[in-house]
Amino acid sequence: MHNVGPGNLLGLPSISMPCGIIDGIPVGIEIIGAPLQELNILNLAMGLESTNPLGGQIPTAYLN
Repeated sequence: MHNVGPGNLLGLPSISMPCGIIDGIPVGIEIIGAPLQELNILNLAMGLESTNPLGGQIPTAYLN
């Protein structure tokens, strides 16, 4: 939950989501929007999720 701190502190809508795996470790992205732009943030996140190469995969670092 550390990733959403700046958006919460400033009162801005934000979302943190996975975007890939580097060396077996998941990497995320945080999207922060302008005030009252929650729908735009969610639409962008939905678009990124639909093209996400993870496809619901669990990183191998967490399987052992």
